[in-house]
Amino acid sequence: LNLVLDRLDFVAEVYGNSPIGSFFDWQSGGLPLEVAVGLKVFVERNSYLYLGVASGAMGPGYSASLARVFAAWIFEPSIGDRR
Repeated sequence: LNLVLDRLDFVAEVYGNSPIGSFFDWQSGGLPLEVAVGLKVFVERNSYLYLGVASGAMGPGYSASLARVFAAWIFEPSIGDRR
């Protein structure tokens, strides 16, 4: 979701995983889901800073977290014209 044109985006993700032994077994916590939300701050056209938080959404299980905080710096330089 674009909050400020070419400068600031809101991002939301839902993801999860399941071990083979308890594939989609809800009772044993075999399918934890995590919800992450964050902001992308564009510094240049192809480079941005990504800040966010995440939390478990569907009970405890393999690799489920109570909370996560993350940050990333993505740098994609513009090559420009070559001669």
